Amino acid sequence: MDLNGAVALVTGGNGGLRAGICHALAKEGVHVAVMYAQSRDQAEGVARELASAASDQRRGVRLRHHR
Repeated sequence: MDLNGAVALVTGGNGGLRAGICHALAKEGVHVAVMYAQSRDQAEGVARELASAASDQRRGVRLRHHR
């Protein structure tokens, strides 16, 4: 399945298994939105890792706080 250019919203993407899912999706060319409830620092860390690993500078990474 070609996911290049798709968009994914990963809730709890700031740590653990879900951070790994963010990385796997980004590796496939997916634009990833990382949602977090409590740890903005962790979420920003995941976003920085995704951005630095991106081979395509057009790939977006967004952070979103949810309650």
